[in-house]
Amino acid sequence: GALFALYFGHADRNNTVEAVATVRLAAPDARYANLADLLATQAKQQRPAIIVAASGGGTRAALFAATTLEGLVRIGAGNDIVLMSGVSGGGVALAYFHQHAAALTRAPIGANDRHWSTFKRHMAEPFIQDVLAGATEWRFASDQALTNLLAESFERRLYAHGKLNSDQEGQRALILNAT
Repeated sequence: GALFALYFGHADRNNTVEAVATVRLAAPDARYANLADLLATQAKQQRPAIIVAASGGGTRAALFAATTLEGLVRIGAGNDIVLMSGVSGGGVALAYFHQHAAALTRAPIGANDRHWSTFKRHMAEPFIQDVLAGATEWRFASDQALTNLLAESFERRLYAHGKLNSDQEGQRALILNAT
């Protein structure tokens, strides 16, 4: 019991203070989506502007968000998504969709469609189990944030070369939230 309290008393400060990623604001870059421009474009084309917000909840949230995105694409609204914002499992699904939007929005949706089945298979990956299994590693008994394990799991399971890149730059905005 005392070791547990000592670890969490020490490590909690580091897990809640240390950022996994930092963002530096710079001059607007043409590669990034500009929400005002995206909304104006939708209005000019007399198309709806869809904003998707996805909650957390691990695998269940990731699969729900993936299925919602699939439904939007199925009814022909996938390219009307101008902003996506999510946290935890929902954010994972949105990030994956953002990275693979070109393939997912042009692909036919059916039981045998490989793009959508790959998407859902990835959303069922055991990200939280990776964190739980890695939490016992000695490096996390020091001052390293446990969120690094989640970032490592995403890099290993989802993103080529550990990077989140869109295959449709500037087509929609993505906001990932973390606690």
